[in-house]
Amino acid sequence: MFWVTVVAQIQPFSIALGGDTQSMRRGLDKPFLNGFWPPEPDNWTASQPAYRWSTPQWQIQWPMAGRGMFVSTTHINASAWETEDGVTLTWSQPTLGTTAPLRERRVVSVLTTGDGLRAGISVMSARLPAMDDRRDLGVIVTKSMLRPLAGTWRPVQLVMSVLMLGVLWAIFVTWRTRHRIWYSTGVILLYSIAWHVDPLWWLVHSQAIGTSAVLAAGFAFVLVRLVLPESTDRVRWWWLTTLSMVVPLIALRSPFLLTSDSAMHVRMLFDVMRGNLFQIAELPCEAGALTAPYPPLVYLLAAPFALFTWNRDAGIDLLMTGTVVAHGGALLYLLRVARNTEAFDWTAGVFLLLAACSMPFLQSVHIGELSNAWGLAVLLIAVTAWHDERASLTRRTILGAAALLAHTGIALSFGLTLLTMIGYAYIRTRRIPRGMLIAGICIVLIAVGLTYSAYSGLAGQSAKYPGCPPGIAVATKMSLIPSALPFMVVCLGFVGLYRARSGRVFDMVMPALVVAVISIGVLVFRDTTVRWAMVVYPFLALCAIGALARVSARGLAGKVLALTLGIGVPTMVMVRFWERIYTYLH
Repeated sequence: MFWVTVVAQIQPFSIALGGDTQSMRRGLDKPFLNGFWPPEPDNWTASQPAYRWSTPQWQIQWPMAGRGMFVSTTHINASAWETEDGVTLTWSQPTLGTTAPLRERRVVSVLTTGDGLRAGISVMSARLPAMDDRRDLGVIVTKSMLRPLAGTWRPVQLVMSVLMLGVLWAIFVTWRTRHRIWYSTGVILLYSIAWHVDPLWWLVHSQAIGTSAVLAAGFAFVLVRLVLPESTDRVRWWWLTTLSMVVPLIALRSPFLLTSDSAMHVRMLFDVMRGNLFQIAELPCEAGALTAPYPPLVYLLAAPFALFTWNRDAGIDLLMTGTVVAHGGALLYLLRVARNTEAFDWTAGVFLLLAACSMPFLQSVHIGELSNAWGLAVLLIAVTAWHDERASLTRRTILGAAALLAHTGIALSFGLTLLTMIGYAYIRTRRIPRGMLIAGICIVLIAVGLTYSAYSGLAGQSAKYPGCPPGIAVATKMSLIPSALPFMVVCLGFVGLYRARSGRVFDMVMPALVVAVISIGVLVFRDTTVRWAMVVYPFLALCAIGALARVSARGLAGKVLALTLGIGVPTMVMVRFWERIYTYLH
């Protein structure tokens, strides 16, 4: 994969201002524009050209381009001006030339990006004297394209590629305790590669790849020491945990994040730092059109790190990086408790890949539903603690309260999970689990006393407000359920669950499945429910590796099939996810 990204031809990227004629979607150009009015015409069809009016000062930026030299081509229509002399454009970059006629011109510019710069154009134009329009209008822009100036290969890429392979070999193959100097050398070299090599993928530039790899490696090193303190094979655990966090961290460089819900969470973070602990948000019609409370726990945990900056983009990076790291630690903890072993085996690696490539989790992070994403990490840790023999009752109670204070939807999921675990324990032993019941009562009292009592005025809200579309048919809602999870993971998960039928893994998975069924049943009465797919997916992946282990025990053909499934399913998920990032769809 590394060599493919090195030799890959970087493709030109086009922005259709006003609307994409292929997908017939509008708004895909919004993350790249500044100083433009809404798209026109209002009643747009595929046969009509779409466009945007600019203001007298406007910009087009490509935040994913990275370092290097690029050529931008911008299509401008100045037919609304009475004379050609009135059209005066001042570009911040030197232009190579324009095409005739002047009223429909293409302006070609050379862009050079360096340290901390983004590829983009900044233009100033005269104000259009329009008597029937009170807006400050400049010119009509219909399309903008960016392409790399150089070819596929460059000498620095070849040299850096060889050095990178040597460093990876030194770190992952010849690692010894006395050779830890290789780790620091590798980190420095990886960062230097990320700093100097030109973009390898179009959407994700090399600086993001290198930075994400370094961050993931450092966080994984800490997580492995915390979760697996007695392991004798920490290097492989460290490598796998790093890999499970690199891909989500790279995905955070998507330009769509500039307009996602992540900015709302940054605003709430800064409000909490100013002392306003009780946050609320108006949900859209798709989410029930309610006023939802947002508990401050995660914002309080992130506040010490946010003291270093009050910048919105830095706040987004902080919250999303913390979410991905917490998710990686939760998966590692779940695996350690479920497998009850400190040793490394290949099924552990498959689980981390499957669970890290969770489409519901990645989609939530990508569109800015951070409260659901970090709430999932806290929920996994809290649920797993009840199956951890080393965890005390006090620790389980504190983690349970943290799950309730992470997010309201996650609080409902954890409450259902805890009730299901109590009922399951009673059915299996015919005795009421008093410790779990008392802890559950304490958890609810802590959460209500600290936070939810302040939101009592939100109780009894109507599910819809005027202007929302009518409810969705039950058949339509149910038809979307199969697409929530990868079909192969579901099949392998149920096969592994049937083969287990008892033991710790079975006890951990059954409550999650019951919660998923209850959450799906809510769709009969409501248009929305909790994010059940995110909650149940890690547990299905846990069962799936059991099925793969049994398949691999059936000779060479079984090993080939298990390896194909273990690698193929995460690959398919990531292909779908990268397609999502590429199209910037919400």
